[in-house]
Amino acid sequence: MRICLLIVALLFISIANISYAKEVPFTLEDRERMVRVEVKVKVEEGLKAVNKKVDGGLRSVNQRIDFLQNIMLGGFGVLFSGMIALVGFILWDRRSTLAPVVRKNKELEEELLITQRRTRDLEEREANIERALREYAEKDSRLQEILRGFRLL
Repeated sequence: MRICLLIVALLFISIANISYAKEVPFTLEDRERMVRVEVKVKVEEGLKAVNKKVDGGLRSVNQRIDFLQNIMLGGFGVLFSGMIALVGFILWDRRSTLAPVVRKNKELEEELLITQRRTRDLEEREANIERALREYAEKDSRLQEILRGFRLL
């Protein structure tokens, strides 16, 4: 009976071991798969974190680029405004500098015209006086000698 009891106990233990072995649902391959899945999950979480950091960095870089573009546009605006103001100042300065010269030139031209008219009048008078003296010299011999002395006849 002891032997029977021993056999039953051994059978019971072996059945318990078999059933216990069957109850373990994970094999070594399953464990390796689980490790790989956990590694993949951790890698994906790490990649998501890296993507978030990269996105944040890209946003920051884009903001900086936008800021620099605004500064450059403002600088070019100031530069071109200054250039336009300089050209305007140069034109104004030229006009204001040339205005007295133009005015003086007109005055001198008017004086020249007046002087030319006076010269013509004086030449006409001189010619008239010379004609009158020649006519009178034809009648008066003494005046004729005087005019010949001055080489007017």
